[in-house]
Order: sequence, then C-alpha cells, then structure tokens
Amino acid sequence: MFGPVRSYVMGPAPVLARLIDELKWVEIIDEFVPRPDSKLSVGLRTKALLVNIGTNRKALYRMEQFYAQRDVEDLLGSSVSADALHDNALARVSSVEDIHRNS
Repeated sequence: MFGPVRSYVMGPAPVLARLIDELKWVEIIDEFVPRPDSKLSVGLRTKALLVNIGTNRKALYRMEQFYAQRDVEDLLGSSVSADALHDNALARVSSVEDIHRNS
C-alpha cells in the first residue's frame, strides 16, 4: 500500500527555504542573472547554498551528500534532485561582471 518511509533531520532548513521563497530571492537573482542554458538557475543554486550555510555547516563542499540527507523536494522544489547539487554545478555561479552587464 505505502512505499518505504524516509525520515529526515531538517533543522532550520525548511524555515530558511520558506523565508527565501517569501522574499522572492530566487526570482530576483534569476532576473538579473539569467542562465537559460543551465539545468539549475543561478537563483536556485544560490538558495541551495544559503540553506546549507544557514544550517551551521562550516564547509561549502559535498553539497550532494548534504542534500541527500534532506527532503530536497520540500526545500528546493520538485524539479531538483540531490544529484543535481554536486559541487561543480554549484560552483557555476555567475561573476560580478555578468550581474552588472544584465542590470
């Protein structure tokens, strides 16, 4: 009837994710730094980094492992998987020149 049940230790991550959603940071960042060729938008990658930082993590690497232990769908949306949040993908955040060029 039901599939396997998974439990997650979420900590403050859901609160941070909702706050970022309420402030519309993803949309604002994506407006200034569009990347239609990317699987994940710059705004969504920034949200993933901010949620990670906000949970008292010291290092910004092994993000894929961090999100594999969390409910990624709840934090970042149904179109995102932990596999997509590997270090190389998150390192592809635009440079300051891109932001100024698009503003």
